[in-house]
Amino acid sequence: MNWRRGLFRLWIVGSVLFVIAVAVISYWDIKENFDAARLEAIRSQVDTSRPLPQWTDDELRAFLIEMIPTANPWVRLGVWASTAFGIPLAVLIIGSSLVWAFSGFAAKRP
Repeated sequence: MNWRRGLFRLWIVGSVLFVIAVAVISYWDIKENFDAARLEAIRSQVDTSRPLPQWTDDELRAFLIEMIPTANPWVRLGVWASTAFGIPLAVLIIGSSLVWAFSGFAAKRP
């Protein structure tokens, strides 16, 4: 039985399942960020040379909160991607280190 090959194959299957799980969980968050960025781009093209209507303080406050630029959606995508691929990579490094360390305890073969 080859433990290293078996553990590596198990790591591949687990990593693929983990990446799929992160993609499913993060889909709506990433989609909302890209939709917000698209709306922000549309708002920036609106003609602001026309005078603004008379607003109450609450309406003006709500408008200004809406106009605060949203975070770059690519940053959020990068965070999710680094989570999806970084954790399996860390597990591979730790697992390989443990296999290497425990192989030192194996009996010498004549």
